[in-house]
This record gives sequence, C-alpha cells and structure tokens, in this order.
Amino acid sequence: MSETKHLQYFKVENFKCFESFEMDDIGQFNLIVGDNNVGKTSLLEALLFDENAAQLVTNLRATYIFKNDISSELAKSFFFLKDFFFDFNISISFKFTVNKNKFEVKIKDQTALSKEEVEKIQSKNYNLINLISEYLCIYEDNNIKEIFPIRYNTSVVKNPPMVPHNIGYSSVLANIYSKEILEDKEKNRQLIQSLRIFINDIEDIKPSSEYIPKVSTLLVELKSKSKLVPLSSFGDGTLKLFRVLVKVMSASNQRLMIDEIDTGIHYSRFKEFWKTVLQSARNNNVQLFTTTHNLEGLKYFKEALDELGEEFQQKSRLFHLAKIKDGSIKAYNYSFDQFSSAIELGNEIRGRN
Repeated sequence: MSETKHLQYFKVENFKCFESFEMDDIGQFNLIVGDNNVGKTSLLEALLFDENAAQLVTNLRATYIFKNDISSELAKSFFFLKDFFFDFNISISFKFTVNKNKFEVKIKDQTALSKEEVEKIQSKNYNLINLISEYLCIYEDNNIKEIFPIRYNTSVVKNPPMVPHNIGYSSVLANIYSKEILEDKEKNRQLIQSLRIFINDIEDIKPSSEYIPKVSTLLVELKSKSKLVPLSSFGDGTLKLFRVLVKVMSASNQRLMIDEIDTGIHYSRFKEFWKTVLQSARNNNVQLFTTTHNLEGLKYFKEALDELGEEFQQKSRLFHLAKIKDGSIKAYNYSFDQFSSAIELGNEIRGRN
C-alpha cells in the first residue's frame, strides 16, 4: 500500500453481487451511478477493505450496525459477515486486488486450520480453548499474512469510513466531532465556516453533556440568538453536511464512502454542497467514493467542478455501473471532460432511461 489509502486500481471477487468486478484509473473524487440494484452500495461496502484483518472486520461490523439498526451484540457474531459474501453456502471467502497487492479473505473453522495457522495464532497468545471457533484469515499472494479470531475483539469501531444514506444526527457523531475535530482549531474553524452555506449566522459549536452524562450534545451559537440552539434541530441538509464534513476531516489520507450523497439536500443548495465537500476532501487528502441516482446530483457535481477548476477536474471520475449480457457488472469510467460533454449533449449516463 502507498502512504495513503487512496486507490488507483481495485478488484473484488465473490463479494455480495460481484462475482468479479474491477475499477481502474480511479480518481480522488469519484461519483458512482447506475440503475437501481446494480451494486452501487455493495461497491462502497467492498471499498471498506483494509489489509489489517481486525480493521476490515470492524469496518464491516460497524457499517452493518448502522445500516441495519441492530445491536452490537448481534454484530459480534460471525454470521453478520454472510451478508458480505457472494455465495456464502458454497465459498466462504472473497478476494481483493488493491492497487498491485492481492489479498484473499477466508473464514475458517478452528478444526480446519493448518498447523502453520495454529502456530501463528498461538504466537499471538490467543487462548484457543476459550475462543469461538471462527477465524478470518488474510492471505497475500497465497501466503498467510494475518489471522484474526472474529470474536476476539468485540469492540465496534464507531467511526467506519462510510456514510450510509439513512443516518442523520446521533450521539456517536457528536462524540466523533468532540474527540477528533474540536481539539484541532483549524479544522474546527473550517467546519464552522463551511456550515455557513446552510446556517449563515453560525458563530460556534459547543459540546455539552448537560442532558445525558458522558454523551455529547452539540449546541450551536448564532449571531441572531442569545441562547444556544441544538444542532439536531436544524434541517436534514444541515445535518447531512455536518456529518459528511466531520467524516471527511476525520479521514485524512484515507478513503471515505458516501452512499446517496444527494439525500436530504435541496437542489438549490446542491452545487455549493458539492463544492464544500470536494474542497474539504482536497484539504484533508481524502479520496471520495460517492453514489447518486438523481440527475441533479450528477449535474451539480459537474457545475461544482466547473467552478472549482482544472485541479479538481483532473482528479474527478464518474463510474457508471451496468449489468452486461453475461449478468456480470462492469464499471465504465468517464473523465471530467467525457461526462461533462455527455451531460451537455443530454446523453443518459446513469443507467436506463
């Protein structure tokens, strides 16, 4: 892997709806379009891959909790991973090619572990007798790189690099802001300034645990009011922008996946929303993978890039996901010039009309 977790090439096999799927010439700012049920969200979930097995499991687990609104207790189980396999009953494994590195991820029962695998587990002082018997094994070019007992670390990562479309304000988000953004004065200044496209008289954001001890509630200081106003009382667009910016700023040098980025954003604000998110991603060196199914989301992506200029345009890509005749899914890559021309000519590049 490079210094960052940015991708130039990505391939996944045997994962959810993808028997084999690849993307090449990936940019820093990537918008993914396509018909309903073609695999846009599944692609974002595949991009949760991390070559560290523990991080991979916790990324998937935390996203599963957010997406399905279930308890963390259920997600501790091995069986939540079945939703991330192309064919769980036949092959409990999936493969990634990330840039030039190949990885195979397998789930193995303790009784199926080889002598080499057992020795590797013992070398980490795992207690084989007391552990549940499912293991996640990472292979790199057919050599074992890491073995991770799925239930060994039952803590759930609260800040996976994913923004599901159905998640708004939450105490978890407030705590991420308090821990990762508030203490960085420059990031906090940028965040407050960016929020002015929705809250034009915002002065500051202040966390408070007055209502629920040990849980941050975020309060907004406004020029026009003497009393602080809960951030949660603002509209969906404001909360969506806040969540996305907090996630971008806490994902420096990494990649971030945003599902249905247009959800909750009024069309009249969408161009400024795009500009704000793209500038924050550039400033924090974050690689974005976002999905949309609306024509407005695509048009305002183009208009934002028109105004941001050549630097952003060269780093932007549009990937159109489509099922081909054999039933597999292919990604068609458009540069800024290509998708800009298609939009101006009225060509449909999101999927079927």
